[in-house]
Amino acid sequence: MKQGFMRARLTAGVSVIALAMTAVAAQAQQAGDDAPPQTVSSMVDGVETVVVTARHYVPSGSLTATKSDAPLIETPQSVSVVTRDQIDLLNFIDVQQAVRYTAGIVGENYGPDLRFDFLTLRGFTPVQYIDGVQAPITTTISNVGVDLYGFESVDILKGPSSVLYGTVPPGGIYNLTSRRASDTFGGEIGIKYGEDDYKQVEGTITGPVADHLSVRVTGLYRDRDSQVKGVTADRGYIAPTATLSLENTTLTALGYYQHDRVNGDTNGFLPVLGTLLPNPLGQIARDTNLGEPNYNYYQRDQYSVGYQLAHDFGSDIGFEQNLKWFHYKELQHVIYGAGLESDNRTVDRYNFPYQERVDELAIDNRLKAKVDTGSISHDLLAGVDYRSSRNNAQYGFAVAHPHRPVQPGLFQRRHRDTGHGPLCRPAGAPDRRLCPGPGPVRPPGLHRQRPL
Repeated sequence: MKQGFMRARLTAGVSVIALAMTAVAAQAQQAGDDAPPQTVSSMVDGVETVVVTARHYVPSGSLTATKSDAPLIETPQSVSVVTRDQIDLLNFIDVQQAVRYTAGIVGENYGPDLRFDFLTLRGFTPVQYIDGVQAPITTTISNVGVDLYGFESVDILKGPSSVLYGTVPPGGIYNLTSRRASDTFGGEIGIKYGEDDYKQVEGTITGPVADHLSVRVTGLYRDRDSQVKGVTADRGYIAPTATLSLENTTLTALGYYQHDRVNGDTNGFLPVLGTLLPNPLGQIARDTNLGEPNYNYYQRDQYSVGYQLAHDFGSDIGFEQNLKWFHYKELQHVIYGAGLESDNRTVDRYNFPYQERVDELAIDNRLKAKVDTGSISHDLLAGVDYRSSRNNAQYGFAVAHPHRPVQPGLFQRRHRDTGHGPLCRPAGAPDRRLCPGPGPVRPPGLHRQRPL
């Protein structure tokens, strides 16, 4: 997606504003980052050493790999980190885009989805973690779709990781690290506009407010259309955080709230005949909407509150604890295209109303120690991870009336009423349950389930 945007960075006593049509030209770094890259060569113990100083595109460490401060170069497992500097440079707006240049993981499996980050890591769907604890995922929710702007980095840990993270797919996991408060005043404000009527306002500000106490507030609002006709989406996001730094203890409070709504459609799938393969009636336009724009919608509300605690007992012994409470709720009414009939112009359609709510408490406790035995130094780590999740899901499935164009041209829109209306009431129904009260005719084959 092509975008133009303006971003203003705030530093102590300095305001810098840049306007450009590309992320490279628009990036205005803080004063300490404005210096050009430097390369210094020196001799150390008779060996020439070259040190390159540049912006923080390549990280040196990641807590995700070992749950410790071990450098990446000493980590015996494949781990990739996408930093905030790289995210800003390439103008990524979600995790699906952020992993484009990372080996072993693929995003955008179903196109540019407006709700979720669909990822495949070494052939498996990776488990999502936020600040070191598992997100409120279920058998139907693979990730919570929280906005990338609120995070400092994306860590991708590849391969089996059950020793540290319990039951996870053999492909690996990925972890999102939230933006933290800084004891130096700074921030940024950004405005974006792009194709598909993409509009976004974003900003973050941080700094000290008292001795040993720093805060940050990050926020975003986005309103956009889609490549599919009749589809609009909006998102609101806010994430406050505060860090209390004492002599031997650091306590960071973290939280976020996000609201999403997508109107018109949630899928955008098209038949293979007329897209990848030829259709005798012609080519299908990529913006064709096979759903019901006046009925289809998706709505989600989620929030999280928690903290990260680190205490140093001295004598190279420390304790760390991550705790988060998640609340996640989503509701979807959608009629979507399923397959093309033998006349090459009539599309069978299905109706899939769905809602789910998840409440989760996740705690990760770690005790760390460093021990020297002669000339050998040991880093020891022991921990306990606890997760309690309550999940309530309701859904139905039925055949909807087909999409049959009137004119010979393929898929010229017409809503043909066959007497089989939407399975549930549209968004304007007074009761927002899955199938509220008497409504349109319901085709046979409805199944509802309430798993916990």
